Amino acid sequence: MIILIWTLFGAFLGGALSSFGAVVAERVPKGETLGGRSHCACGRQLTSWENIPVVGWLRVRGRTKCCGVKIPTHYVVCEALSSVAGASLGWSAATGEQVVLASALFTITLLGCVAYQWKLNYTK
Repeated sequence: MIILIWTLFGAFLGGALSSFGAVVAERVPKGETLGGRSHCACGRQLTSWENIPVVGWLRVRGRTKCCGVKIPTHYVVCEALSSVAGASLGWSAATGEQVVLASALFTITLLGCVAYQWKLNYTK
């Protein structure tokens, strides 16, 4: 049971960190603050369930709830990859197997996703 809890925690942590990285990549080039709630391009604040990594994107079928604008697929792909990497880190931490390898996978995945999203947003 403890292995499942650590695996789920790692998956959530990976998705959440990737999601935050996307926020940084989106807001910093525009000179926006990192504080405050997440919001749609039209300015409406997102609800809590819309902020859940991967689940929120799937629930609204890849379009914003308020104005129907398509949410880029790279957000959910990065969140999903980071969730998988986080799950592997959680599992390896719980079982004591290859923690260093899983940590490296997690870190590389997160940094890769953030760098990719930063490039997409910064080079516009």
